[in-house]
Amino acid sequence: MNKLFNTLLLGVVAALSGCLEVEDNNNDDVTVTYEEITVTARGRVVDAYDEREVSSASITVKRGDTVLIDSYEAENGRFELPELPAGADLEFIISSTNGEFMQRVFYSELNGYLGSDNYEDIGLLKVSQPITVDFSVVNEETQEVISNLEFYAHSHAELQEGRYYRYNGASSYQDYAHRSTFNSERGVYEITLPQHIDTNVLLDLDVDGDGLEDYHSARFGVTTVDGVLTIAEANTDWLGTLELEVGVRGAIEFRISVLDEQLQPIPTAIFYNDDSVALSESRYDEALGQHIVEALVRPEGADLRMPAFTYNDVNYQSATIDIFGSGRDRVNVQFGNVNNLDSYVGFDIRPVIDLVVMPKIADQSSSVNLLHAGVNSEGALQAFYSEPITIEASEVALFENGSSRIVRDGSGSTQILRRGGAVPVDVSMDLNGTRLTVIPAQPLLDQVAYQYSVGDFTVNAEGDQMISVDLSVDDSIRFSAGENGSVGEFNPAMIKADNRNYRTNNVEIITENSAGFGSFGGRGAGEVYLYFPPSIVGLQTLYIRVVSVTRNGVVEAEDSRLRSIITSGNSPSADLRHVVVSVSDNENVNVYSSNEILLGTAFEEGLSYYEVNLYGSFYLQDNESSNVNSVTIEYSYQTRNGDTTTGEMTLPVQ
Repeated sequence: MNKLFNTLLLGVVAALSGCLEVEDNNNDDVTVTYEEITVTARGRVVDAYDEREVSSASITVKRGDTVLIDSYEAENGRFELPELPAGADLEFIISSTNGEFMQRVFYSELNGYLGSDNYEDIGLLKVSQPITVDFSVVNEETQEVISNLEFYAHSHAELQEGRYYRYNGASSYQDYAHRSTFNSERGVYEITLPQHIDTNVLLDLDVDGDGLEDYHSARFGVTTVDGVLTIAEANTDWLGTLELEVGVRGAIEFRISVLDEQLQPIPTAIFYNDDSVALSESRYDEALGQHIVEALVRPEGADLRMPAFTYNDVNYQSATIDIFGSGRDRVNVQFGNVNNLDSYVGFDIRPVIDLVVMPKIADQSSSVNLLHAGVNSEGALQAFYSEPITIEASEVALFENGSSRIVRDGSGSTQILRRGGAVPVDVSMDLNGTRLTVIPAQPLLDQVAYQYSVGDFTVNAEGDQMISVDLSVDDSIRFSAGENGSVGEFNPAMIKADNRNYRTNNVEIITENSAGFGSFGGRGAGEVYLYFPPSIVGLQTLYIRVVSVTRNGVVEAEDSRLRSIITSGNSPSADLRHVVVSVSDNENVNVYSSNEILLGTAFEEGLSYYEVNLYGSFYLQDNESSNVNSVTIEYSYQTRNGDTTTGEMTLPVQ
């Protein structure tokens, strides 16, 4: 049996509030919108170095371009900001009236409840005194000073540590960027940063905006991802001199020898450079006996595809060549579905690189393999196979998967209904029948989960003989529309502990059901779970270990085993993802799958979290100032860029 995807999970993005449709069929005459609920926010402005209150702080609060509070003077760093709208995206701009610290902006959204005196403690707003760092930039070859660049940095943050908020996607954050100036007398760049807040300095390497990097660097401690150079924690380190290679790197000419079992050249193979929208095709050089194709070597890689073909009555399977830049001077090449002795080789970068491919022979005993599959930002699927296939359009389906809507009818019952349905698609085959392309015939809904499913197809393995392949319709690929950049950057402070007891801080969250009847008052101690934000899908690895548990103020040692949440960049199981539904403990909830919703927590309705149970069961009450209940964990995670972070944190049970 040949499997199309082997249940390949390319990326599961947790549904945000856009995935839940709330329908309330009450016949109430009075409607109160969320904007009419106000919150008093209180907290402290402190020095990031020692967390002491600053002596002077001016706070301005904005919603979009509207100033809600202008230049509020904090008293010894302490403040209370009244009548702020709940549920609105707010900017808190903190400035010093005496030059004590740099301006810093915090983004957040406040929670509020109808009929309550809403106070929210937004914690410590950390600011720092300025430090001006300088560094020189020179042409690596000539050592001449480069003076036409602009470096920048960002120190904005989420308002309350631990709350998931897409502050990196706020449209105004560029307004608060720190930008460099060039001191022509000293020949150095100068940029002012917050001294005690870790801040990266960035540089866009594509200066002229033509899509090609105009500069390159391989300095230790400097990374380049997607054309942006990053100097990590520039506020804490002397930067010295940065050497850059100047000029756009030209494409490398790859000369590929395709050899049969007798090591004789095969002229009819064709390679396609899949690094652009329009495929570029290789040419065969008779004199060299090689296939010539050009490719730009970038950190994100380039893909060469060789579709299956026939030569001298022998059917050969498809092959792939993936090319990756490695630093400034190296290029790595990985072969897929070939008979080469080495599947992975590296070279010094040079204008011409010679490669050898020994393709696999397709016969009655060979199986069809999926060599590559992916869904682009528009929701189009491309799958590349080891042999030519024929498939009917009716065997390919795209349908909505996992989105929900909440229906409250006012009788004390809430229904969680699954929304679904097929999406029409256009199906096509190219590259000698080895590449399947499926394009949605209508726009997809943002942040809604979808799933492709492919049924039976046939394979041409021996001339015109068609071999039926039993492909399960359950083999599929899942993705979420609009997922690029939507999950934000992971911060360990986003991890939460909750006992699902319908209370938080030992106060009932929702006091009556949808029919207006008083609740049962919540529950006492509940089993504690850890909850991770959707942004963990962007990590390469994530491990945790329970260090200790504090139960009613008493610390209990718990040297738990290491728990792997993410390994080798694999997204966590979709079964761990739950959508928050906010109801009282006496609401009758009808749901299509109890595993897909989250009841009784302190989270905002409509958000999604990955739920992870701890080794061993811990039943704890809510954390209070007079009765501490918490879980202390060690964590270690690595980003896709290879940056590793470790630490320890205590999670109060909410």
